[in-house]
Amino acid sequence: MLNTPQPSLIFKYDRHAGKYIIANHILQAYSLRGLDKEIKNLKPEVGSDPASNEGYFRSRVDILLRLIYAGKQKEGWTFFDREYRLPDKQEVKTKIKAVLRKQGAYRRIYPRSVV
Repeated sequence: MLNTPQPSLIFKYDRHAGKYIIANHILQAYSLRGLDKEIKNLKPEVGSDPASNEGYFRSRVDILLRLIYAGKQKEGWTFFDREYRLPDKQEVKTKIKAVLRKQGAYRRIYPRSVV
């Protein structure tokens, strides 16, 4: 679990619904704060050490998920396709999409999406 990206969820109280709702996509400026710097500081290479590959994987998937949960799914996948250069890219993409389909938070933001 330490190396599994866990995007932070932001909640906002919806008076009409009388409950808190996921608001990453509503409060994009807040949920994406510091993202440009994170992208700029990505290390481009993958090392021969498996531990460095964990960091490579985690940093890119974390950014992907932050973009997706901020309502920027297309930008997220474009970023991932550009920045994730390991040979397992398609396998990782398939796994991420399978997990997203099961996530209630994802389905609230993208109720009609098929990922």
